[in-house]
Amino acid sequence: YRDYGDDFISAPAMWDKGLDGSGIRIAILDTGICRYHPDLDGGKVIAERDFTVWDRFSEEEIGMGETNDYSITLKDARDLWVTLRWGDPANDLKLIVTDPDGNEHSGIDIGDYRRIFIPGPIADGDWTIAVVGTTVTATESYSLKKGFNSAWDDHETGHGTHVAGIAAGAYNPEIGITGVAPGAHLINAKVLNVDGDTQTSWLISAVEWSVEKEADVINLSLGGWQGDGAGRDLLDMAVTHAASAGHILIIAAGNWGPDESTIASPAVAHGAIAVAASNSVDEIVFFSSRGPAGDGRVGVDLTAPGLGIIAPIPLLLHPTGYADWAGTSMSAPHVAGAAALLLQAFPELTPSEMERALKNSAGDLFFGILEQGAGRLDIEAAYLALKQGILVDHEWSVGGVLPGDHTKIFTVENRAAEAKTLPIDWSVMTDTQDFLAGGWITVPGEVTVPAGETASFMATMSVPPDTTAGTYVGSLTLGDILIPVSVNIIQPVVPGTSFDITGTVDEDWDFIHYTLDVKPGTTELGLSLDWTDEVNDLDIFLFNPQGDLAAMSFWDYPEAISINHPTPGQWTVAIMAWWLAIPETFTLRGYSTGVSEITAFTADPAVRHRETTFLVEFTNRGLVTVNVEGEIRLYHPGEHDRVPKKVIPLSSASVDGGESHSWRITEVLPFMPGRYEATARVLFNGRITERSISLRIIPEEEGVLAGITLEPLVALTNIPSQLLTGAVQAGATVELSAEPEAVFGEVVYPAPLTWECEIELSEGKNVITAIATIDGVVVGRVEARITLDTVAPTIITILPEVDAVDAAPGVDIAVTFSEEMDRASAEEAFSIEPAVSGIFRWVENTMTFEPEVELEYGTFYTVTLSPAPRDLAGNELAMHYTWGFSIQRVPLNRALIGGIIGAVVVIVGLLVYFLAIRGKKGKQAGVRGVEPP
Repeated sequence: YRDYGDDFISAPAMWDKGLDGSGIRIAILDTGICRYHPDLDGGKVIAERDFTVWDRFSEEEIGMGETNDYSITLKDARDLWVTLRWGDPANDLKLIVTDPDGNEHSGIDIGDYRRIFIPGPIADGDWTIAVVGTTVTATESYSLKKGFNSAWDDHETGHGTHVAGIAAGAYNPEIGITGVAPGAHLINAKVLNVDGDTQTSWLISAVEWSVEKEADVINLSLGGWQGDGAGRDLLDMAVTHAASAGHILIIAAGNWGPDESTIASPAVAHGAIAVAASNSVDEIVFFSSRGPAGDGRVGVDLTAPGLGIIAPIPLLLHPTGYADWAGTSMSAPHVAGAAALLLQAFPELTPSEMERALKNSAGDLFFGILEQGAGRLDIEAAYLALKQGILVDHEWSVGGVLPGDHTKIFTVENRAAEAKTLPIDWSVMTDTQDFLAGGWITVPGEVTVPAGETASFMATMSVPPDTTAGTYVGSLTLGDILIPVSVNIIQPVVPGTSFDITGTVDEDWDFIHYTLDVKPGTTELGLSLDWTDEVNDLDIFLFNPQGDLAAMSFWDYPEAISINHPTPGQWTVAIMAWWLAIPETFTLRGYSTGVSEITAFTADPAVRHRETTFLVEFTNRGLVTVNVEGEIRLYHPGEHDRVPKKVIPLSSASVDGGESHSWRITEVLPFMPGRYEATARVLFNGRITERSISLRIIPEEEGVLAGITLEPLVALTNIPSQLLTGAVQAGATVELSAEPEAVFGEVVYPAPLTWECEIELSEGKNVITAIATIDGVVVGRVEARITLDTVAPTIITILPEVDAVDAAPGVDIAVTFSEEMDRASAEEAFSIEPAVSGIFRWVENTMTFEPEVELEYGTFYTVTLSPAPRDLAGNELAMHYTWGFSIQRVPLNRALIGGIIGAVVVIVGLLVYFLAIRGKKGKQAGVRGVEPP
């Protein structure tokens, strides 16, 4: 009844050397750990935290005197907290928490916020949370949240407990099984809830927390779709950062095999060790995810037992407390335990050195590189390699390149006491479907490495110039060491060119990735995916250079997508075989051209009661035929809701690549006179292109205005300033009035009239003209004449302004008159209190007084012009003028207060930012380890 996994990876040989992982910390990020299990108790779990704790219970309403009750069941919770918030602080809600023994708990009451925190120990059982509307004017909306720190494994499979037991479970003589590193400590990070769901924010927080807790090894037996496969999403980057900080990251490859490029995220993260699953006869299990990663790396690093693995589960799930599960979720903790044993023996190992030792020593299972990586884990072989063996670069990933020669210098380290001469060999390169590509690799026949020293050799990969874009894989061997090799040939996308890529898929869920190097100047990137048998279903996904999904197409035949003005850089295309009846050969066609768009939109002059002809032309600058349809919308520019006045449909049509299609439509526009906007919209391939033009509708005959009066009044009062131009009379009032309608021929319209006044007031030429417009179209005008009295000069501007404060000490006082003045009378009329000596300067009609000394702080100065100065014609200023201003400093405390307020705003902004964590849903590693997304 003994688990075979330990034997296959030579764990007993390590135990015989006195190595059991003592002193090493393994973090398990999973569904939690049942730390009461006999194999996992006794203080083995040294830290734990539940990252799934916050659960928004409800956003509900409550009335006066009402009570809303909620029930939660707690198991092994270390503490409990509940928060309540609502909108109106004038209302008052009460929060009560009742434990299973009937005891009520209360907490903090602040304004519209309630919080109850109950430290452990927390009684197991049913707890009740009550919200009571104690003072509510009508109804109040509230938000209730609860949280509890319980890293208990509450999933129906006991997944996290099983993973923890494989990595570090204690020896059970009755069952005859033990974890790989039974002496290691465990750090329990619960990141999957009772339903097996997670969020990216939980996972990232758990990785960072594991680093804070100084975990030596971090195991993630979970994953989701790799996307573009470049390891650039937030979780992948968190894993990479943790590896860069010196922590060993072991991650399940995924359970979406046997299809190509199904390795999961975060297994594709740079710096992670991705683990595939093998069985008890050293075969790759069918469900184990395969490489490559989307960016051309092999993806799978190692293989470890992952079928029929016996390990602990919570006793509530099975009376024996054990079960045999399958999945790469079970393979990963074998490697995590192995890393713990090696770290105990070699504490200074870095993540890259650990990966090199594990992969250099792995046993070749003679499966493909994309299935097994470097081979099946052998801990003792890794130990011996580190102690007295040969170590070499563990992988050669050429990256995204064009065909040509690519080289790498391999460094070989000999830790033995004698020199070693090692043969070097290579394999042919194949594509991801195992189709032969060719013998591209050149290496020397052997390399000799002195005892305790290093030597190097150069490998050259010569990719033929006509090689189709895509990922190609192979291997090198150095003695018994298998070195995976891969290269990603990219497809250049140059403006004005097209390309075809042909490939093959042979199983459901096969993925094939291509890298498109989009050059600057590309205005549209278009892709179409075609295949032979319409019964099969293939889909296409396009990722931008940042790794975000930019477009996708599914359920069509052929599939087609396009992107306007794509950002220059490397884009990734993923082709997925959603369902296959038989193996399928596909063709990915692409083009880089100008944008398919409306190239012409015109209208004859739109005249009331006459026909107007619209012309719309659409040009398809792509390579494939597109189906188009559209409409013309006519808008009134003044309407903010943008409801069309009229919609004119454009009939559907098919437009071949490189061709154009035109619509010519004649319509009558029975609208009011005014300005309008016409917008043509054409829909194609799920995209909309549009173009707008302006229309102006004018009356068919000259309009006749009704009920408009213009009456200058006899009383002399001040003319409104907006009507003043040139000389100003002593006073007059202009009153405009109009009835709310306008008549055009026999048609009467509501009259949203806009009045504009042209005024010219001077002696002998005193005309006010009122002009009525509708949307900018003049529909009538009325003139009136006014008899002017004496024309008097006025003051146009004064500086500093009246009642100005905070003026500068060196300020000058300037007065600008409407007419050319008698300068002597103006200077004589000028006075300032307190008295200040100074000189006058004139520039045209502006008089400036320049004080000979700086004005004093804290002093209010009064300026007077009296008696009234005269212009050159002898007309006196219309009135006497007096104004004042003061000289003030900016108080120091004002600046300090402003600075303090600014600092508080910044601090509050930062707090809000760090509290505003957004999460996205993921899937947990189930019975088979990792479930499909």
